[in-house]
Amino acid sequence: MQIGDKRKIVGVAMSAYLVAALLLFLDTYIHVRLLQETLERISRAYAAFHLVGT
Repeated sequence: MQIGDKRKIVGVAMSAYLVAALLLFLDTYIHVRLLQETLERISRAYAAFHLVGT
């Protein structure tokens, strides 16, 4: 195996790693946003039921 071949393999591996890291970051961001929205909805529903119950 020549040095040029090794560089190509390392380049492909690093590119795949960067894509995977970016996708993980995007997935985390989306899940945090969805969790925030869900918690806000639960909070509003709780407030509404709390007012009705008192």
